[in-house]
Amino acid sequence: MFCERLRNLIANNHLDTALLELLFALRDSKVYYNNVIILNSQFNDLKNNEIIGVLDMQSIFQQKARLINSTLQLILNIENEPNLTDELISNIKGRISESKFIIVYDKVFNIQNNQFIFDINDYTLTKLFNELYYMIKEYVKPYTYGEAWIIKNIETNEIIKNSRSLNKKNVTLYEAGLRAGERYRLMKI
Repeated sequence: MFCERLRNLIANNHLDTALLELLFALRDSKVYYNNVIILNSQFNDLKNNEIIGVLDMQSIFQQKARLINSTLQLILNIENEPNLTDELISNIKGRISESKFIIVYDKVFNIQNNQFIFDINDYTLTKLFNELYYMIKEYVKPYTYGEAWIIKNIETNEIIKNSRSLNKKNVTLYEAGLRAGERYRLMKI
């Protein structure tokens, strides 16, 4: 199930998320962990080269294809070691609560993989909202958080505030009410 989720992330152009999940899951496996660190480093280098325009599009596509193939091969190797797969699942469950939170998308957004894991330390509220908006932009207009869509804690039903309502710039996720280990629903109003 874990390996299938990783394949789905890669198929939906979320190689970065798949690599992050592998990093967390494989912390205790010296052999595989080093492989994931190398792949993640190569992916970050490729992203930086793409942003600054060092490589042409064909080179970017070729390097990304090699990274995807290498990651898929790593996943296949993990799958072929059943004891490791069970260990991974238990590691993931324990470590997600350390710094991750989960956002589940309502079906109205028609996103194939309706659940994404975010690291609370990697995002400001603005960065998170921008990334989420990019995923749902065909369903809502820009700058309509709180009017057209919201993020709500699944257990407490608390709605996450935006930076305007907090009267502050550079709001951390903690200041906005998002907590590690919790699940949230992105909803259309």
